[in-house]
Amino acid sequence: MNAAANVNEKRVWELASILFDGMPGVNPGEAEHLKRKERLSRFWTELVEPASTTSIGLAGSSEEKAVASLAGHRVAEACKHLVDGKNFRLGTLVPLIGTSDAARKDMKDQLKAWHDTNMLSEFSEAIRAIYELLGGNVCVCEGRKNVPIEDRMDSFVISKKFGLDWRQSFGLRLWYAISQDDSAALAVLKFKNDVDQDKEDPPRPWYHEQGLKPVWDDAQEETRQDLLWGLLQLYADEKADLESILRPENSQLSPLDVRLSWQLGQALTWTGRVSFGQRGEEKADAMTIAYAAQLTAAGEWLDAVFVLLHLRNASSRVKAIQEHLCRHAGMIGPDTGPTFAALTDKFQIPAAWVWTALALYMRSVKHDASAEVHCLLRAGEYVEAHRVLVQQVAPQAVIERDYSTLSSLLSQFQGRVESIAEWTQGGEIYSQFLSLMQHRGKGETAPPALLEKLLAGLNVMNENVGEAEVVRYAAVSDMADETAREILKLAKKKQDMELRSRILNLPLTHDRLLAYSIDLSMDQYREVMSH
Repeated sequence: MNAAANVNEKRVWELASILFDGMPGVNPGEAEHLKRKERLSRFWTELVEPASTTSIGLAGSSEEKAVASLAGHRVAEACKHLVDGKNFRLGTLVPLIGTSDAARKDMKDQLKAWHDTNMLSEFSEAIRAIYELLGGNVCVCEGRKNVPIEDRMDSFVISKKFGLDWRQSFGLRLWYAISQDDSAALAVLKFKNDVDQDKEDPPRPWYHEQGLKPVWDDAQEETRQDLLWGLLQLYADEKADLESILRPENSQLSPLDVRLSWQLGQALTWTGRVSFGQRGEEKADAMTIAYAAQLTAAGEWLDAVFVLLHLRNASSRVKAIQEHLCRHAGMIGPDTGPTFAALTDKFQIPAAWVWTALALYMRSVKHDASAEVHCLLRAGEYVEAHRVLVQQVAPQAVIERDYSTLSSLLSQFQGRVESIAEWTQGGEIYSQFLSLMQHRGKGETAPPALLEKLLAGLNVMNENVGEAEVVRYAAVSDMADETAREILKLAKKKQDMELRSRILNLPLTHDRLLAYSIDLSMDQYREVMSH
C-alpha cells in the first residue's frame, strides 16, 4: 500500500510541475502551451505504459493489439502488429494518426461514406476503432440498427470496449483528438465533457484501482476523483474548485491525512496560476490549521510551527503560533538548545514569543515564580514581571534572606522602570531595602534619606497587601524590622528621640511593635529620671 501511495504521490508532483511550473527553457517565439503539451505527452506515455503493456498482452487479434498500442501512444508498435496481421492498408495509415488536421478530416469523411453505404458492418470492431481514432473520434463508435441484419452495427465506447482505464482514455484525446497547435487543455475539456455525459467513467482515486478501502466510512466514496485528474482540470479550467480537488479523500485513505493536500496547495498557489477563489485566504488557512493539528497529534509539534507560519491572515498567524508555543513550552528547552535555536533562527519566531510561553510554563507547570520573572524579563513583559516579582519572588527572597537572587532580578529592570506605573510601590522599595542591607554588610550607617524613603514606602506597600497574602505581609514586616534596627542605631548615635519614636510608625508585627514600644518607653523614663 505504501509503495502504491508513494508512486501516486510522485506522479502528482511530476504532473503539477509540468502543468504549473515556469518554463525557463522555452525559446523566443515558441508557444508555452505547446511546450507543456509536449512534456505532458511524454509523461502520460510513461504513465500508461504498464496498463498498455497488459492490454497488449491480453489482446487476441493483431488489430486489438494495435488498439492497445495506440492507447499507450505506441504508434510504431501498432503498425507492427497490423503488418504482422497482414493488414497492410491500415498499417500504412496508422503512422498518420494525430499528425495533421487534413489527414484527420479525410479519414472522417471516409468513415462517413462507409457508414452511409453500410460498409462498416464488414469491419471488425477493432478495425472500426482504429479508423475512428484516425478520424479523431476517440469516444463512441456509432452503429446502425434500422437496417437489414447483415448491415447492422453495434455502437460502443472505445475505452469500455477494449478495457482501457481513464488514463489511457484521456491519452487518446491528448494524442489523437486535438490539433498539434491546440493546448492540452482542450483534451482535458473534451474528456470532462464525455465524463459529464456518462460516456466515460469518472477517474477514481488510486486506492480504488488498487482494491483498497478507505479507513473510514465514506458516504461519498463513489464521487471521489483521482488527484491527477483534478490537476488536469485546474490547468484547463480557471473556475475549477481548488479546495474540492485537494480534499484528502481524493488521494488518501484517511480524510485526516492532509499533508499532500497542504503541500500541493501551497505549491500551486505560489505559482500564481491557481487560487482558492472566493474566501481564498480562509480556505487556505483552514487547510493549514488542519495540517498543523495533524502534525501536533503525531508529536511533530516543531514542524507544526513551520506550517502555522503559512497562515495568510496575520492576526490569526500570530495568535495560532503563540498559543501553540504555550501548549508545548515544556519541550522548548534552554535558550542555548537546538529547539530554541530552530524557533528563533530557522523559523524567525520572535524570541519574546518563546520567552512568554516559557514564562507561562514556569507559572502553570513548574510553579517557579523566580524563573517566571526571568522569562518575562527576557520577553520584555516588564509590567507583568514586576507584578510577579512584588507578589511572589521578592517577599519569598526577603523571608529566606536570599538577597543575591533578589538583587539579580531587580538589576534586570534597570532602564525599564519608567514603563512600570507601580514601580515606586514595589520594586523601588525592595531596591531601597537591599541598599540598606548593603550598608549594614559594609558596617556603614544607613543614610537618613534612605531611611526616610523606607519609612514612607513600607507603609504604602503594607496598605496594598491583602489579608490572605501571608508571605507578603511577613516580608513587609521583616523589612520594617530591619529598617527599625537601623533607625534605632542612628537615633542612639544622634541621641534623637523623635527619630526613634518614628519606629512605631513602621508596619511591624505586634510583638516587635510592643518590644520597640517598651524599649522606647524605658529609655524615655530613664531620661526623665536622670533629670
